Amino acid sequence: MEIKKNPKSNLENYSKLFMQLGLVLALFVTYVAIEKKTFDRQFGDLGDVNMNADMEEEIPITERIEPEIPKTPPPPTPEKIEVVEDEKEVEETVIESTETDAVSYTHLTLPTKRIV
Repeated sequence: MEIKKNPKSNLENYSKLFMQLGLVLALFVTYVAIEKKTFDRQFGDLGDVNMNADMEEEIPITERIEPEIPKTPPPPTPEKIEVVEDEKEVEETVIESTETDAVSYTHLTLPTKRIV
């Protein structure tokens, strides 16, 4: 079978050259941008401005009025804690689950033999 493309027209052979040309171009643009000289612009004279007339502004005197903070009532006293001796029996309530789809894992057993 005959190769239809000319090997000299393959651009992959020149990829390193294109990369180096791009880096050189980027460095040149950066160098020119840094070395460019700029000069201050001179504007025409705008005239003298008298600022004293604006500085004589009267500031109104204000008083700070603090609002009265109402007293908060004291916190309620805690309920009395009953001390139960160890000899007395205390009934404990058992809360059972009301869920119908609850899964109990207590009846499952693990296999004892290894399957190879």
